[in-house]
Amino acid sequence: MTACSHGGSSVPLLPRGVRRVLDATRANVGHDWSLADLADISGVSGRTLQRHCRLFRFGCFESNSGHQ
Repeated sequence: MTACSHGGSSVPLLPRGVRRVLDATRANVGHDWSLADLADISGVSGRTLQRHCRLFRFGCFESNSGHQ
């Protein structure tokens, strides 16, 4: 994973959509978010957002369908 240095700390570079989702969910912690809501915020499809979360080790979503 690529990281950039800011004042001695290492900050991972995230896809723009993941950053948008993190910002929205942090600003509205009590909201009951659906994958469709988060996909709209991110600007990518739900599957792409899930893949980005897995790639960047967030585990944002768990699929109950059994498909990976």
